[in-house]
Amino acid sequence: MKRTVWAILFAVIIVVCILVFAVAMDRMPNGHNRGGNHASEQAALDKSLAIAELMGVDTAKYSVTLDSYRQGLFLDVLPEERVHCIFESDEGNITVSYSYIEGNLQSLTVNTEGQTQTNRPITSNFEMAQDFLNKYQTFSGASYYTKMLSMLKDVEPDKDTTKISGNIELRVTQDKSITEIRWTYIEKDIAVPVKNVALYFEQGFLKYFTDKWDIYKIGSNKITLSEKEAVEIAINHAKDYTWNTRSGGENNQVKVTELNIAGVIETQLNFENRQDNTKNSEDPFTLYPMWRVELKLDKIYPDNVYGLEVTINADTKEVYTIQTMIQFGT
Repeated sequence: MKRTVWAILFAVIIVVCILVFAVAMDRMPNGHNRGGNHASEQAALDKSLAIAELMGVDTAKYSVTLDSYRQGLFLDVLPEERVHCIFESDEGNITVSYSYIEGNLQSLTVNTEGQTQTNRPITSNFEMAQDFLNKYQTFSGASYYTKMLSMLKDVEPDKDTTKISGNIELRVTQDKSITEIRWTYIEKDIAVPVKNVALYFEQGFLKYFTDKWDIYKIGSNKITLSEKEAVEIAINHAKDYTWNTRSGGENNQVKVTELNIAGVIETQLNFENRQDNTKNSEDPFTLYPMWRVELKLDKIYPDNVYGLEVTINADTKEVYTIQTMIQFGT
């Protein structure tokens, strides 16, 4: 009787394992490293094919595998899809990795091996970049590409170019083999590097593309603090800064005090996010004007500290952070 019961239990376990395995295989039809359902994976594969067509790939000559698919949150806030696809042919392979944030293409990286099968003739890097951008504007529907594309009209091939139009700075870097085009947002004559559109072509083929233009926004452009005032505030607060060091041993912490400021190393006015316990930290994509002041100390203090970096809100004049600057390699 006991053998019969154990035989039945064993049979049930085997059936359950088979069913679980069948369900898992059904959710992984084209590859591995899955993070979504079949419908979302098929949508990701369709997007990969559409993006490859924009790049000039003749997708009909490739077999395509969805190698990995992940869903998550970008900076713990915005829905993000991360996809890695492989295009294979007898002549060569293409691997495409991209990230979609809230349904919009945010980054794209391309690697090629062997000969690339294209759906149009390969011309110069600059012409191929223009062609991609024109097609991507239609694909994305983003209105800001209209002005960006207009800024390329009088750019000479194989020559570096920098120009500003309104709140947009264009930088084009070119030589015989590569072309990089980058648009950066400008607020109050201050570049905001994180808010950009950029692409890089090599030998007539796209290598990377990024679009963070719509992700970040300016929360305040009010600047009430001059550079001189920022330095004065930084020095006054740095004099009273202290930290604990374990130089005296694991159980003998020593407080470092009475710092002497020797001078100013560097000052920068940037637009950054305020990651603190205030309401601003709820939105990591909103940027505010901030002064960064690097101060040199009169000597090397415990823990190899040679200076202090003070950040100050340029719109409210409040000190945001103070942190030590450490000298390595000594």
